[in-house]
Amino acid sequence: MIGEYIYKTLKNAIPTLSDGGGGFHIYPLAMNEGIDMNTISRAVTYTNLSTTIVYNLTGVRVQITCIANTYGDSEALSYEVVSAFANKRYSTPGDPMSTNVEGRIDIGKDTESSKYLSTVDIHIKTAQLIV
Repeated sequence: MIGEYIYKTLKNAIPTLSDGGGGFHIYPLAMNEGIDMNTISRAVTYTNLSTTIVYNLTGVRVQITCIANTYGDSEALSYEVVSAFANKRYSTPGDPMSTNVEGRIDIGKDTESSKYLSTVDIHIKTAQLIV
């Protein structure tokens, strides 16, 4: 449920993550093996950091890693992610949901991929149990 929510939010908010063929460079945990990093200019991965349940509300902390060819592009992509999730309140059938951004960090250049990385930590609150 949370992965689908993150994917759809990023897909709708940041259309430049499209590969042009109907797919998007949005990946859970890590980029898929076999992807040629030289052929893509922007991508994001997301990882569940923690889950808490308090009084029937579930809170999930997620880290979204922004990957780009240049420092400026990585930074700009991270701010697009911030804009997609900052202080949002959603209402889906039977499940009020809100998201907040907890922080944004520029990591710098990854020596293995030669790509620049930035991270955005978000907190999602939902009334449904996360599976």
